[in-house]
Amino acid sequence: MKYEPLVTIIIPVYNGEQYVKYAIESALNQTYKNIEILVVNDGSEDGSEDVIKHYTDKVRYIKKENGGVSSVLNIAIREMKGVWLSWLSHDDMYMPAKIEEQIKRLNEILEENPDCDIESYVLSCQSKRIDEKGNLLPRGSSYHPEYKDGIELVAKEICRYTIGGCTVLAAKSAYEKMGGFDEGNRTISDADMWFRLMLAGYKFDFSNNQLVLSRYHKNMVSVKRISLVNTEKDDFYSKSIKKIRDKTDNEMLFKMAVAMKSAGLEQASLSAAEVYTGDKRTLQKALNKAVIKRQIKSILRTVYRKARWGVKS
Repeated sequence: MKYEPLVTIIIPVYNGEQYVKYAIESALNQTYKNIEILVVNDGSEDGSEDVIKHYTDKVRYIKKENGGVSSVLNIAIREMKGVWLSWLSHDDMYMPAKIEEQIKRLNEILEENPDCDIESYVLSCQSKRIDEKGNLLPRGSSYHPEYKDGIELVAKEICRYTIGGCTVLAAKSAYEKMGGFDEGNRTISDADMWFRLMLAGYKFDFSNNQLVLSRYHKNMVSVKRISLVNTEKDDFYSKSIKKIRDKTDNEMLFKMAVAMKSAGLEQASLSAAEVYTGDKRTLQKALNKAVIKRQIKSILRTVYRKARWGVKS
């Protein structure tokens, strides 16, 4: 590889004593070696710091008052020495070749187009889901299709919500140009940032290689704070649809309305349905089916969480 930039792996930690060891070790075990690891403790109240201190000869460590993941990422962006940023949640892990594969892809892009602004690219891969013990969990495919243009990318990825924060490699300059992460978002920092980058014209390059292990457990935000997650998602999607409604077509608005209704995001579904100018009766039938589908999903989710962790919602 000709292009071998310094990559900063940022690990935000909040009450992560159970898993952060594995995250740090997966960062240390990367086959791409031009890396700095920056661990930011967001006011943890457990033994996270004791675990992190075992690695302070190999990682940079910052401790701060609790402010949420967006505040952690913004501090890390200011402090990082790398050209590229790779975000690793304290409960997830990277496959050993995660960074190497993505740097190889940047080199391929440069070979194809030597005069391109390489920092205008955002790379994303796929992930495997694991449980609290590290065992693989079954997961349906979330294969990324090709997109005809930027607006199609924005519209379809809003519906899909498949770009996990830990799968992304993006330039520090990209985050700086966006003004950093929105610290008002407690649970959807990633989706909001990807949407803004898409609208700003950044080129998203998707790989279907599974290079991240994403841990699913009872203390993750989407389990413990599901109500807040859904509220923030609903508001985010509603605002996003309004921003692109004049740039997309009826078919996509139809899909958005149904997708949001299926997810229980009423405000967002209404935003899409209001500007849909096709057959309203057909749309309403699809929305009614989506409600039934959501109810079935909700029951199955409740049964699963109750059986696995004793969590009711």
